[in-house]
Amino acid sequence: MKRICLIALGITAVVVMLVAGAARRAPARERVSVNAQLAGKVKAFRVQEGQTVRQGQILAILENDAYAAECAAAVANLKQTHQAKGDVSQARARVDQAYEAWYKTFVRAPVSGVVAKRHVRPGESIASPAATPLVTIASQP
Repeated sequence: MKRICLIALGITAVVVMLVAGAARRAPARERVSVNAQLAGKVKAFRVQEGQTVRQGQILAILENDAYAAECAAAVANLKQTHQAKGDVSQARARVDQAYEAWYKTFVRAPVSGVVAKRHVRPGESIASPAATPLVTIASQP
């Protein structure tokens, strides 16, 4: 009723702005806990609290020297098997597994957003990756 009266008085633009302003709400941000996929020690963080991150960006790195050594050993084994003209399928599978494990030492952002909290520090060990979040990201709508 008030809206109709204001429109009749020629104040249409103000009413539209007031109605539109009242209807707008800031979209809620979803909080996403990011966990490592492997147990290990946190080697370094690549982000700080409050920093904007994009999906796929590296957030943290776990100690990965042993994984890198396993990759090198698997590649050497593949080369040796290939030179001996042996069956390389198992050697290739070992290389794939080694690189997959090494890749998991780089903890990446599953969503774009803002780092709301870092839960661990470099040097801390993660015994149970599923129970220990590294960071929480407030996703951007």
